[in-house]
Amino acid sequence: MSLKDRLELLNLDCFSDSDQEIVIKEKAAEGKATLLLKVARRCLALHDADTRKISYLKNQKVADCIMLELEGERAVALHVFELKRTITSKTWPSIQTQFSGAFHNALGLLGVLGLAVPEKIFFYAAFCRDNLVTAPVSSKMLINQEDPITENARIVKNWHQETIDIAWAKDPQLKKIQWNWENMSPYSYILPSTQSCMTVTATRI
Repeated sequence: MSLKDRLELLNLDCFSDSDQEIVIKEKAAEGKATLLLKVARRCLALHDADTRKISYLKNQKVADCIMLELEGERAVALHVFELKRTITSKTWPSIQTQFSGAFHNALGLLGVLGLAVPEKIFFYAAFCRDNLVTAPVSSKMLINQEDPITENARIVKNWHQETIDIAWAKDPQLKKIQWNWENMSPYSYILPSTQSCMTVTATRI
């Protein structure tokens, strides 16, 4: 069965399928914003993935959007997006749980489409304020992982890393997208796998 045939198994009203533009919207107050993705490859994006999750999975916390980047009959990258207004020691662990749930839901989507798990996996935390960036992080904390550290320091250290620990995901990369909420100016970001340009537009609450 071809990818085209398998796509007919999906309720495509839940998806965007485009090789030009993907729009991701978060309506909840804690992350209200719009991401406008100008893409160079065909992408299939499951919107509101947090409300369209697989109900029999134990982890029911899922990120906002799951997007497959396609080339012919294969997926070349998986992109997961979570929009949050502020990153704190409380919200960051929650986002990681949502990333994990989104990845496991993505495995189900890939299975339905008959696609292998892509080698490139990216998780994007899109936010306005970073309350962890100025938190004190010692050089020992970042380099020597055997040093005993507090739970809050562990969270800060994890936020400063470029990879993220997700069960069954191979070498997943953590990417941060930050915009300026005050002057509402667009923010441009280059998707790492295709050099596609993504413009972030914040919506004031």
